[in-house]
Amino acid sequence: LARGLISLGKDCLVVISQSLPEKFKFLDTASIFKGLDSWAPPPDILEYAGLILDTNDRMNLGAFSDAILPRLKEFRFIDHHQAPEGEKPQGWIDTQAAATAEMVLDILGELGCKIEPDMASALLTGIIYDTGSFVYSKTGARCFDSAKRLVEHGASPTAIHRELNESSSTAALLLMKAAVSSMELSKDSRIASMVLTKEAFIGLGARYEDAEGIINIPLSAKDVQVSILIKEGGEGALRCSLRSKGGINVASIAQHFGGGGHAAAAGFKHKGSIAEAKETLLALTSLVLDGGSIPKPARLARDKTPIKGEKST
Repeated sequence: LARGLISLGKDCLVVISQSLPEKFKFLDTASIFKGLDSWAPPPDILEYAGLILDTNDRMNLGAFSDAILPRLKEFRFIDHHQAPEGEKPQGWIDTQAAATAEMVLDILGELGCKIEPDMASALLTGIIYDTGSFVYSKTGARCFDSAKRLVEHGASPTAIHRELNESSSTAALLLMKAAVSSMELSKDSRIASMVLTKEAFIGLGARYEDAEGIINIPLSAKDVQVSILIKEGGEGALRCSLRSKGGINVASIAQHFGGGGHAAAAGFKHKGSIAEAKETLLALTSLVLDGGSIPKPARLARDKTPIKGEKST
């Protein structure tokens, strides 16, 4: 999106809360990504409008939410996730899209932007990643049509597959071994839960992003319907991820903890202990598997102070 806007003569900055993970640096051939920890806003930041992609919840933006959003002239979301209950984010929210990359492709088309091969590669990567290589429930004709157009613009599915699935470090392989070793099955093997501690990451010399994809491993078993992965990050908070084969809405579980996502793929952050998170997650997942409804949580502490670009609610 930034490349398209720049081609139209716009001053455009690309800022993410943390540095770009090594695994995804192949996407940024033009070196336009800036990590918030190593970037200083321009003096005229108050004249900038913000476009926030692939989330519609300020609480997912990390330090960016407090450091940058209040200083922008205005901002809008471009996203395909369901909005948090009670929230009405401003922007374009298309929950039928399989990936935000699909939406960006549409925007570039409407703007008449030329799509260079590396731009096409980045967009196709977004679609492949968000559809689990074209298998998740939202995968449909629109998704395949977008992929076809991007291949015609020079994207290589083979090269993208190699970068996403065949370029991991040895530490990532050992981290996968540690996660599988921690696996426990419950509820007649319908739930698989795994844990990765901070010590595991440090001991193996693994990076946090090396855990990407591990959560999908248990779903290869016929009986497993839901996979849970609890990761202990260096900042103290736990990151809990959930995946299901469909029919089980794991987003409802994540929303109970203030997180969110899709029905088959969701996650949240948790400040309690690993044991507490695991116990609660297994109880709620079992409840959903039995056809029960997740109880409404107490209203989570959300910053409801309106800032520029957002209406008061």
